[in-house]
Amino acid sequence: MENANSNYLGLQKVRKNGGRRSWKPYEELILMGHLKEMVASANWKTENGFRPGYLQKLKEKIRISLPGTDLRAFPNINSKILAWKKHHGCI
Repeated sequence: MENANSNYLGLQKVRKNGGRRSWKPYEELILMGHLKEMVASANWKTENGFRPGYLQKLKEKIRISLPGTDLRAFPNINSKILAWKKHHGCI
């Protein structure tokens, strides 16, 4: 049964109250794959991280891989990368 505070948009569950969004495992895999591609290319990786605009580029790549997704550069992708840095320290 559907919760009163949520509705369904495609494959994503969206909350009307602006609550926290949960990442699906396949979304994380796609994000990690696109990050690896950006690291492998000399255009986006620098000594101290990524060049400006990399979040927008990731958002575009994710939109192509997952049509209909509601992921945004800020806050979704940025917060996921910050969480990975905090917990794993490898990005």
